[in-house]
This record gives sequence, C-alpha cells and structure tokens, in this order.
Amino acid sequence: MFAVRSRPLRWKHKSDTALTNTSTDLANPSELLMTKKEATELINRWSKSGRPFFTKEALQDLGEQVRTKRTKGDKSPSGPSPAKDLAIEYNHPEKLKLDVQKSILDDCTRASALTPLRVTHQVYPVDQEKVRGYESARDIFKRKCVSWEESVTRTNFEEILKEAEGHNINNIVGLACGSLSRPHRYNSAVQHALLVTVKNWLETNGLDEKELSCYAQDPEYTDVDRRILHDVGFQVVDDPDGFLKVDEQSIVLSIAANIPVKHIIADIARPAIVIRLEVEETHNDRLLDPDSERTVKMMEGQVVVYIKKTKDEPPFQGNAHIANMGDITNSEPSAERVSRLDLDYKYTRCRLAEPGEAPTLEEAMEIIDRLYESGVPFFTKALIQDIWDQIKQDPAPGDKILTKDITGAVVECEVEKEKVRQWQVDDTEMEYVCKELALSYQCRACLRNEVKRRDYPLEHWEPCTIKLMHRTHEWDSKTETIIPRRGPLDLGVVTKTFQDKAQEWKESPACEKLKTILSSSAKNHDIDKVIAFSLGTMSGQYFDEDGNLYTESGWRSASQHALLVTIMEWIKERDHKEKVLCYSQEPAYSEVDKKLLDEAGIEVIEDPRGWLEVDEHSIVLSIASNVPSKEIIADISRPAVIIWCRVEFWDGLEQGLTDPDSSRIREMMEGYELHEFGPDEEMFSDIVLYIRKSVAAPTPSSDGRFS
Repeated sequence: MFAVRSRPLRWKHKSDTALTNTSTDLANPSELLMTKKEATELINRWSKSGRPFFTKEALQDLGEQVRTKRTKGDKSPSGPSPAKDLAIEYNHPEKLKLDVQKSILDDCTRASALTPLRVTHQVYPVDQEKVRGYESARDIFKRKCVSWEESVTRTNFEEILKEAEGHNINNIVGLACGSLSRPHRYNSAVQHALLVTVKNWLETNGLDEKELSCYAQDPEYTDVDRRILHDVGFQVVDDPDGFLKVDEQSIVLSIAANIPVKHIIADIARPAIVIRLEVEETHNDRLLDPDSERTVKMMEGQVVVYIKKTKDEPPFQGNAHIANMGDITNSEPSAERVSRLDLDYKYTRCRLAEPGEAPTLEEAMEIIDRLYESGVPFFTKALIQDIWDQIKQDPAPGDKILTKDITGAVVECEVEKEKVRQWQVDDTEMEYVCKELALSYQCRACLRNEVKRRDYPLEHWEPCTIKLMHRTHEWDSKTETIIPRRGPLDLGVVTKTFQDKAQEWKESPACEKLKTILSSSAKNHDIDKVIAFSLGTMSGQYFDEDGNLYTESGWRSASQHALLVTIMEWIKERDHKEKVLCYSQEPAYSEVDKKLLDEAGIEVIEDPRGWLEVDEHSIVLSIASNVPSKEIIADISRPAVIIWCRVEFWDGLEQGLTDPDSSRIREMMEGYELHEFGPDEEMFSDIVLYIRKSVAAPTPSSDGRFS
C-alpha cells in the first residue's frame, strides 16, 4: 500500500486566532494576496536572516491538533473506498518559492502559499500494496542486519563514533527511515540496522538501557513495523513527535528522507551527532530533503556523520567533525568522487568507404522496409565474427574498423580511443574519455526511427545494423584521470540476495512447471549448451531520484540467473552429465557477479561471443533485453528452446523499444510451440517458453536465409 498526498487543506485565517498551528508567522495572514515577486523576496529575506522556518512550538501545536483527528492502525482500506488520514506537509524555502510561482492567480499568490507547515489528506488507495507479515518482514530485516554487521562500512562507522565518546548522549531518533514491511523500500532495512548499531554502541560504552531513549518516526510504519522495532528497543512515534524528541543529547539518523529533515533539524536543535545523506545539488525545489545555506554544500551520494564540537554549532556547518563513512549499502569505502556516468557508450564516426549520393528520407525508409521484407538477413554470424576479429587486434586511435550496411556497402568506423569530449547534462558540463570498443546492434525499428527523427535531408547515410561504439568514462581534466564509477555491492550481500531469490524461484510453481514442460516437450531435442543474454547485474548500485538504493534490478537479475541455473541443472539430469556448457553475456557484470556466477557453474563471456555460440543445439534465455536479441537470433539460428518475452502481433516501430517484435520474428515462431509456465512478471517480465516443433533444425540457405 502506498499513500498519495492530496493538495493542502483549504487554509482560512481567523483574525482572533493564533497562527502557530499553520505557520511560523512568515507572512501576515491578513494580507491575503501579495505579488509573486514580493512573496519570493520575503522568503529570501527570511532565509538569509537566519530566522527559523520551523519551530518546536509550531510543530507541537499543530501535532496536538492533528493527533486528535488521526486514524489509528495501518490505515488499510476496509471497503471499496480508499482510506484517508491527516498528515503534516513540510515546505522548505525552495518549495515555498516553487508554490508561489505555480500560483494560478496571474502575478499574485495567496499568503497561505508561504506556510512552512500545512495539513493535507494522506490517501491510501485500495489494493495498492500488500504489507508483509511479521515473520517475513522480520527475517528480511535480520538478513540485512547480518550483511551490515559483516561489512567494512559498519566497522568504519564504529571507528567514527569514537570521536563522540565525550558527548553526553541519551537519545536516538530515526526520521523517515521507511517501512520494513511494505515492499520496495529497498534500503529501509539497512538504515534501521544502522540505528541498532548506534544503540548497541551506546550500551557498550556504559549507557544503561533504562537511561537510553530510542525513537523512530515515519508515517509509513505499520503495526508489523512497530512490532519489529519494539523487538530491537525502538519506540515508534507519530509525526511530528520525532522532531520534538531531538535535543542536544541526541543522535539523529535521516538518509534520503521524503521530507526536509535537514532543514527542520537545522532550525530546531543542535544534536550531538547527525547521520545523513549528502547530495550534489543545492537550492533545488524538486528535492524532498534539499540542502541550503543552512545545511551547506554537499557531496554526492555519501553518508556522513556530523559530530558537534561546540555547544551552539549548527549540525551541518562550522567546525563539526565530518566523517565520510561511504555508502551504507557497500562494504567498501566510497571514493571521494563518484562518476555520474553509468554504463555509457558513444558511437564512433562512421562513413561509407566509397561515398555516394545520399537518399531522401522517404527513399531511406523504403530501402529499409524493402530489404527487410525480402528476407535479407540484417545480422549474420560472419559479420559479427569479422568485426570482433578486428577489435581483438587492438586498433590504435585513428584506425578504421570495417563493417557493412544492409545494402552490402562497406562502412569505415573510426577508432577514437583516448579522445576526451565535452558533454552537457541539463545545466552541468562534464567531460568523458572514450575507452573500450564495443558493438552496437541496430534492428529494423532502430534504423527506421533514426531516419524518422530527422527533419532535414541526409548528408550521408550508413544503415548499419552492427557498428562500433566506445565505452565512456567521466574524465577529470585537472588531474587527467578517470573518475571511478560507484563500486559494486559487497560479495556477501549479493551472494545472500542470489541465494534468497534462488530459493524463492525453486519453491515457485513456475519452476516445477518449467521442468515438467521441458521434460515432456524437449526430451528428444539434441541440446548441449545454454546461452543467456542481458540478464543484468546483481551487484549494481542504482539510486532513485530521492537517493534511495534501487535494489529491484538486482533482485530481478538474481531471479533470472536462478532460472538459468535451473535450465542447466535440467540438462545435467536429463543427459546424466556432470557439466553442461552454460554461458551468460552481459556487459554490465562486475567482478562480484563474475565470481558468484563462476561458483554457480556459469561462464561469463564477452559480447559478441554469445551470438556466435548460438546454434540449433542451444537453449537461449533473454529477458527484456536492451539489445535486439529477438531480431539477431531470428537471423542467425533456430535454437532448440527459447525463453524470452512473449512475441506479440505489433512491431514496436513507433515506440523506440530496444528488443521489439517483427514480422520476421513471428514467422520464426511459427516453427515453435508456445508454453506458458507462469513466472512472476515483476521479476521475469512476461516471458514464455518456445520449443522448436521439429527435432531436426532447419538449415539456412547459401545467402543465410531461413525458409
């Protein structure tokens, strides 16, 4: 279940009523309208003056009023209508300025737009989210605690806490740490594990459990969360009581909150220690917990511990001890700078070896469709092998690698290794350097869309389905070095995820049904290898726009690799073999992935070897690929068994899909029997099983076409 915030409830001023329940007297409510310019200037003046936007008095007053009208329990809808509850909305200065500009009153805005504290309805839609049971949520939390306890970062954290041994601390407050029982709260468990570490550290250092108060505040908490947190010594409190508990003897934890915790804390208290996430941007009205002049400029994606050194020192500036403990989801300390690039590529400059007159846009589109409909293979093993052989020669910058376009014309692709180029992302300038060579695969839909996007005549045209690109790395021109990417998750964490997802998969009805279908419908097929494409990395660290670790991609990848292991084990059992060739091709694999897969009996191979290994004796697994796996396979082979996303009756020519269906793929699938086996779509997408109807595989003609 997720909650949706309504618009703020209608604000109505009563001249004889104190206003601490809805604001900090930022504006005189008797002035019901003011110009947007005046409102913005007022917010800026207030912010620069250092006067608080948030006070404990205002929080307490509003909290007492809201508390009497709140719903108790989990707020789960009990009927066809969604449940509602009152919630407090916190508005930082940049958000207030945004609200002013969004006013529909031409050049004016209402005074209520300048209210830092507002009341809204929180709406809980029907059947939107299932809350995990106590035992399930508790077990997930325990596993995350074990991973955290075994990590290097946890050891670093305790070393950092030694800096605070002189402080008189008797209070821990966790703010907006997320639910442990609701799905998709990917780094909630590790934040709560960190809270437990703080509690244990204080108790180890002589603080009696009776002297220590431990609180956690998050409107998302369910009764299951309350029970789990009670088990580890934390009391769940309602919003805004957590803020009211914060004082100079507190340790406060808030990482990537969905409310402006940093600004609130900076206004109301001077805690002994603050543990929080640093971000890259400041004064960003889109961030839920942004930085400001009161919380100073931050670094990207690092969890930082602020230990107060003087009595009145603000928690985010001055002489506070700043200790960077790295990313709390990784056992390795993070580098000082982390690249903003993920797995990024740049196409090389490609031109016809013998230039000719470029066609019109209409002619180019007609050529693509005519050649495709005639059955001309857009992908061949011979061309893939030839380009790969050239890459393995380690060409120097300026050298040319040859490919062919769909008309058969030779195309020269220039090697640009070590070239440094500029790139602008939004308003930020960055540099990148071209490094490793890689192949880019363009299906019919990609070629058509490339032409369709043009609104000017073609100066040259090279419709290549296989061309060259470089992997790019962010470049620091001052030090002339590559800025490292964020490292993979710890091997222990990834291993645990893989084991858990493998167990879930093995116990699922889909796993048993898959093996049953293979045993009955593919028992006579000559199969000697399994080849997987684009199953993703299990160890990648990806963050959403709120700074939360996005672990679903790792879970999907782990589940899909568990499926791959099942197929391999099925062949072993059927053929009474100790070892079966099992390959997986995925450019995003880290060393952590490779080590784990090697232990599972899966050989990681580099692109494009996987395509060259596919033949009529193969089982192919490809799930929601970011390359046109279906088009490539349809052109180069007729595997015995294929597991991939269901082939539909539309071609995706307009949608820009990376692995679209087509008439050629549908024609290929006529030679296969479709079998449903019902895996979880969240982990596996809409995959189905295709088994070749004939035991003997069709052979291509001399020009590479399958009839």
